[in-house]
Amino acid sequence: MDKLLIVDDERNVHYSFRRVLGEAYELLSAFSGEEALRKVAEESPQLVLLDLRLPGEDGLDTLQALKRLRPELPVIIMTAFATAETAIRATTLNAADYLVKPFDVDALKRLIADTLKRQEPAPLPPPPQPRPSTPAPSRSSVAAAPCRRSTRSWARPRPAT
Repeated sequence: MDKLLIVDDERNVHYSFRRVLGEAYELLSAFSGEEALRKVAEESPQLVLLDLRLPGEDGLDTLQALKRLRPELPVIIMTAFATAETAIRATTLNAADYLVKPFDVDALKRLIADTLKRQEPAPLPPPPQPRPSTPAPSRSSVAAAPCRRSTRSWARPRPAT
């Protein structure tokens, strides 16, 4: 079961996520950026849902620190206070997506599933099949091999008679 970390300072948001996503995912909670960094280091979630406004370090600073800690970790930013500036900054910091609260639950579920699917490693190619080994010719077989006749004599024009 995939592990998601919810980072938001409001307890009711965590409660809502547990009701909506609790059956499909193992959910971890953090209420600040500092706590989120600890949880990521200790629990290794596969995805983080990160609120933009947090006490202490804000969501964008936390995003930057998370990406230093685990660059491959997908982080979805969520906010009720969307601006073009924060959306652009989140994108430049490699946020997987940017959601504006309130959001559609079905769209959230699809986004999470799609983001996790993109993170799955591609299946490994099958191992190469061993080639049948052909023995290297021995010196005696090379020496005994018939010589080929040169084709150059066939290509030369014959003198006229």
